[in-house]
Amino acid sequence: MREDGVTLVEVLVVSVIIIIVLIAATTLYLASETVWHESTVQGRLQQNASIVMQKMIKGVEKGVYGIRDSKTINYYPPAENYGVEFTGIDIPTNINRRFYRSGSGSGSEIKYWDGSAESTLAEDISNLTFTKHGSERLTIDFTMSRTVGNKDVNITLKTDVTIRN
Repeated sequence: MREDGVTLVEVLVVSVIIIIVLIAATTLYLASETVWHESTVQGRLQQNASIVMQKMIKGVEKGVYGIRDSKTINYYPPAENYGVEFTGIDIPTNINRRFYRSGSGSGSEIKYWDGSAESTLAEDISNLTFTKHGSERLTIDFTMSRTVGNKDVNITLKTDVTIRN
């Protein structure tokens, strides 16, 4: 006589198969969530880095010149290339302004000094260098970093600025 139903072995086999499928689905979900979060952070870093680069080149705010419109550019502090001091075209004031890296490691900041007060332009900076090419051109190179989980997400921007003085 044949009885309807399932055996204990069949129940155990189906349970193991379901557990394997659930583990695989969970692993796939967690991996895709991590990639999505890293991509989101990278996109925000890219956007912030672009804004910071434009502020250094064109000016921090309307009516305040940037490096592109400077009259003179010098390393700040002298003999180092992690900051620049520049004098603008807003004569007769000749205010010296500065962009420079403050701190060390990936927790550094880009600071802006307008001649009287210091402000933070960007955080999460792991590298900032300025390279002068004569008196007419300057290369700005910086990296923004943020840790997501146990992985570092980095964005590096590098641009040459031709001085319009």
